[in-house]
Amino acid sequence: MSESLQQYILNLVRASRTDEEITLGVSPRGTVALQRATQAYAFLENRDYAIPDDVKFVAPAVLSHRIIPAGGGNGKRIVQRLLSQIPVESFDS
Repeated sequence: MSESLQQYILNLVRASRTDEEITLGVSPRGTVALQRATQAYAFLENRDYAIPDDVKFVAPAVLSHRIIPAGGGNGKRIVQRLLSQIPVESFDS
């Protein structure tokens, strides 16, 4: 996995820890789970490298149960919003 994609995952996780709609953000183990799920999805797509779209595809399923939404919010909706707000910066495959 490229450093830029790892940084994208870290930016997403950090955003979960400071978001007002989230009481408890993604843990370090959740971060590793997202990275591994991204790699597995890329493999299933017959690639030996991961791309940002792989992260965007698996993140709602992987992260929605690893956060505690404030006020009983919808975890998948919150993760989708974070994905739309966090930019993918200069990706190298």
